[in-house]
Amino acid sequence: MGSLVRACLVAILVAIPSLLLPHVSQNNAQMVTLICLFAASLTYVEYRATYPSFLEFRDAAPFNRLRYVGLLIGLLVVCIVIKEIKQGQGFVFGGAGLFVASAMDFPFSPVTHMQNAVQVIAPWISPVLLTALCGAAFVTMILLVVTLPMLAVMNNWPNVEGGFNVWTNLPLFDPTAGGDVLKRLRRDGYFNLVLGILMPFLVPGAIKLLSFDFVGLELSHFHTLVWIFAAWVFLPLSLIMRGLGVLRVAFLVQEQRRRTYAQSDLQLA
Repeated sequence: MGSLVRACLVAILVAIPSLLLPHVSQNNAQMVTLICLFAASLTYVEYRATYPSFLEFRDAAPFNRLRYVGLLIGLLVVCIVIKEIKQGQGFVFGGAGLFVASAMDFPFSPVTHMQNAVQVIAPWISPVLLTALCGAAFVTMILLVVTLPMLAVMNNWPNVEGGFNVWTNLPLFDPTAGGDVLKRLRRDGYFNLVLGILMPFLVPGAIKLLSFDFVGLELSHFHTLVWIFAAWVFLPLSLIMRGLGVLRVAFLVQEQRRRTYAQSDLQLA
């Protein structure tokens, strides 16, 4: 039942832009339905399977729940800003986005980089809407990056009363690949932290690079634009949370070693 609930929640997450934004064509609706079924099936199989495949921290709640909430909030904020400005239904999130974007309007700002990058691939979008989207997405990113990892730390994540299975929760990490496991975990954690901090600058750069490599690449629909901004919000959050999670696992490994060595010394004495 838990796997089925998770699958349904993932399907709802994928369908949110089509449910909130108007003018969804029949072809787009069919494509979104197909993607929802695929994402739900993948989630169900991953959580139902005995052996892990690629999903990390599967049995270390609420790590993945917090990441899901972060992506959900990012999608909702971007969709609400588009609806506010396009349909004139209030100006709460859009006004906050414009205020933040005006405050971050200086050289080498991630908001400025994102505005310039999206303008290249979506020239049809109005400057006011683009500015509001960049500002709202950026402030959402900052709030999520500060809040969600703090919640995990305050709850003493992970709860190790029943033991923490590294193989189940880090299936892509091979402890037998060579070298000290503790050093490799710390290196992986710090790398993810640095990459997460740089991601607000790297995503606009990747968009510009794609637009230069594929001449004439343009976005013609709001739904694709929503996912671009949602990825801009979610990727830094996900990488920073993974970095903190891996560093926490490294701390648990260090504590286990310390207890083992202390017990061995006690027995020898």
